[in-house]
Amino acid sequence: MKTPKWTESFVGSYRRRFGEDSLSSRFIFLMSNVLAEDFFNKTGIDVKKARGKIILGQTPFFCRVEAGKETGEIEAGIGVSHYGSDAVIKWKGKNGKVILPSDTEIEEGDITFWFEKLAVDSIKRDYAKITKKRVLFDPGQFRFRVEYDAFETDLYFQCYLKAGANAEEMLIESATGFVARWNETSEKEGAGNGVVHNVGISRQKPGFVEIS
Repeated sequence: MKTPKWTESFVGSYRRRFGEDSLSSRFIFLMSNVLAEDFFNKTGIDVKKARGKIILGQTPFFCRVEAGKETGEIEAGIGVSHYGSDAVIKWKGKNGKVILPSDTEIEEGDITFWFEKLAVDSIKRDYAKITKKRVLFDPGQFRFRVEYDAFETDLYFQCYLKAGANAEEMLIESATGFVARWNETSEKEGAGNGVVHNVGISRQKPGFVEIS
């Protein structure tokens, strides 16, 4: 049973701390689906549409299931791109059934999950920051618009330009100006969105520009 992508980091951390067999694929599959729904109900953010910007992670320091009790809890964390906050997951076996994370035979109707602790306001604020579209090129200068919402990997932009009107210089000036504004804004916000350290300009042939 494949682990849902948004919980992969949590699963790896949990198993490294408590053992490979401490968390069953069935438990995590049911937990991931129910928590995704609970997360949406509390924040309005669909983790399946967040394109990897929302993850369940952080090394869990405790997993508690009291003897004879059908309720358990696990410490976790929510990652919103570069931002993070603490969370606590709780689950409860129905009809008094005691369920452990290592159990493999769990029916969907036997268990329910929810976030007991979730930093809703900061998650919504951080998600709004990283999904805010920035205009890379001024649409008043060019006949196209390029937007980018996060520098989490290398970015290459290539284009061919018609001769004249200093189009290459305008494009390069617009791109380098955008990077400067991005870094300035990010640093004011604690560099949570990261900063761009290098901008490369390549002109391999007339009319061709690569910005990286």
